[in-house]
Amino acid sequence: GIAVIIVPLLSLKANQLERIRTAVPDYDVISAYSMDDTSPTDIKDKIIPKMLQFDYNSLTTMVLLSLPQFIADNVEFRDALLRCRDNETLRMCAIDKVHMYAQHVNFRDSICILRRDLFSKLYGGDQSYEPLFFCATATQPQSLLDTFSDLTFVDWLEQCHQMLTYPHSRHKHTGKINT
Repeated sequence: GIAVIIVPLLSLKANQLERIRTAVPDYDVISAYSMDDTSPTDIKDKIIPKMLQFDYNSLTTMVLLSLPQFIADNVEFRDALLRCRDNETLRMCAIDKVHMYAQHVNFRDSICILRRDLFSKLYGGDQSYEPLFFCATATQPQSLLDTFSDLTFVDWLEQCHQMLTYPHSRHKHTGKINT
């Protein structure tokens, strides 16, 4: 399926992209793209059509790495992600270094746009399908969970409790929607 990974730093994104591309020869089922480094023409003419034609039963993974600003500024790409959700080919939305979004104001504008124009539509309705919502950090203090919950539409404190209480349970997605 398709996995969109939101990364706050260019250097981190470049490192992750290189690691994925290094692994591709070993696994040969992953294609990875840096959305910020791809021309608008290639995104419109190559990446988005590839996303929309992605086969539900495909055994391959299309990884789309992006800064939050790119997704916030690119309506056509956000709309394509929502269509992929509707096709059930968007399997995961991941946010790396989540503590940075909660702690640093310069990321909040983009995350607020994503909250309104992407997260609320991916996870805030009554859809029959929601992709996995995965967040990663090594330094997220509990005091910032409320801030990040407000930014993403997901009650992360409740989800952390569920994961600790029921570690082997399967959830439709990783968060409880805030209403």
